[in-house]
Amino acid sequence: MTKANPNVSNLIFYTRAGCSLCDQAKVVLDQQGVSYTAVSVAEDATLEAKYGWDIPVLFDANTQKVVIKGVFGAARVRLILAQRVAEL
Repeated sequence: MTKANPNVSNLIFYTRAGCSLCDQAKVVLDQQGVSYTAVSVAEDATLEAKYGWDIPVLFDANTQKVVIKGVFGAARVRLILAQRVAEL
């Protein structure tokens, strides 16, 4: 599920089933109204090789850079996304 937010687009949320950190990160992203596309790394051999268990990862498809990985606390997400918006 994605939520519309015109200020933060083209974000990919790399996740996998059974990942509790991923589940927690998804809740934080949804609460913050972040628009993203969720992609399971387990369904793509290239992503599996690149990220493996180093998830969750929020990736910016425009800049080709990792925005956040690991623990997605609400304050951290707000700070990083505010910095991204300021760069636009």
